[in-house]
Amino acid sequence: ANVLFQVSRTKKFRLWHPHRALELGFPPGGSSSATILNPFADLSTSATTTNYDILLNPSDAIFIPSVFPHAALSVTPCVAVNVFWGDLDGEKYAPGKDVYGNRDLVAYERGRQALGKVMRQFEGLPEWVRRFYLERLGAEVIEKGREGRRETEGRTCGMVGA
Repeated sequence: ANVLFQVSRTKKFRLWHPHRALELGFPPGGSSSATILNPFADLSTSATTTNYDILLNPSDAIFIPSVFPHAALSVTPCVAVNVFWGDLDGEKYAPGKDVYGNRDLVAYERGRQALGKVMRQFEGLPEWVRRFYLERLGAEVIEKGREGRRETEGRTCGMVGA
């Protein structure tokens, strides 16, 4: 999570709900807004993505919850200060330098490694067979992920439209 304090001039800020991350087109393993092709494009014509647009002026501050994709664009040259921190116990995060407080979780990194092993097990099969089973597995993963989401629906940091 982090808090951005706008010190001088103006900055345009865009925030997306984490449940919309797949619609933003992050590459595998990517979690930075720098990987979104054009984060300030009007996504309403190309996706069902809900975004929250904010214009930050001097003395404004914005709280950015963990895992909320976001992007900032300076309208004029400006100064802002960010304060970053991790919300979870340190051992939950993957090892490495974490200047921006957005290090991926160990569970995610291990899951990506496990996915590589699963994919290798389907090598050599006809594409249509591989696709049939992998799509079923993918649907299971999505369903399991949504089980926890139902329990927290509507309680995500007071965001409207979550």
